[in-house]
Amino acid sequence: MRYREMAKMDLAAVRQAVSDWLDAHPDGLLPDLADDLKRGYPDDQQADMAIVLRGMGAAEVECRASPAPEIPPDPAAPGGAR
Repeated sequence: MRYREMAKMDLAAVRQAVSDWLDAHPDGLLPDLADDLKRGYPDDQQADMAIVLRGMGAAEVECRASPAPEIPPDPAAPGGAR
């Protein structure tokens, strides 16, 4: 799949589908995610979409596993750092 073909896709909807799948399958594996979700695409795009879905799945898993960044207090805010 070429990038120009992906521009026609709603990547936000793909990300949401990946996120929903991960919520429903907390112990699921990325190959399972790709196998389940690629079926929603035309036959000629399924192999390419499996790669895209696995990549988005890996990014989402990493994001979920990473601790939230610490944000230093705003010194200008009331009660902020001095």
